[in-house]
Amino acid sequence: MLRFSLLFAAGLGTLVSACAGGPAKLDDSVEYAQCVAGERCFVRGKLKLVQGVPVSTALVVSQGQCVKVALPNGFFESLSRQRWVDRQVTVGGEAFLEPAFDDADRVTFWYEERGRRVGLGSCDGGLVIYASVIEDSFGRREFR
Repeated sequence: MLRFSLLFAAGLGTLVSACAGGPAKLDDSVEYAQCVAGERCFVRGKLKLVQGVPVSTALVVSQGQCVKVALPNGFFESLSRQRWVDRQVTVGGEAFLEPAFDDADRVTFWYEERGRRVGLGSCDGGLVIYASVIEDSFGRREFR
């Protein structure tokens, strides 16, 4: 199985992930967190939206590290997206390895994963979280 490790210092509020099912647990004693492609994973940090044409990209960023998030296409077009931008969030969902592209003859700007567009150009080449839930201290939103 492919593994992607996120190294962080305990208690600094950096990316936190758990690959077990169930709710994310933010535990200051954790020094290393791992997400595994094909398994459920949680990441915590500030949600950033990188506006792009034709596709925008969602990132969870903390302490200079980032994880790309595959959100439903309608999320970027809805007015409620601003409620989540630049907030500390926990995003949960299945992790997958971003595909590699051989762009010898063309340039790829985005790809589609199970009906969700994922932009390229920010935080490329690692794991991506296919989001099923996003939450912060004020609420929670689930996706299908």
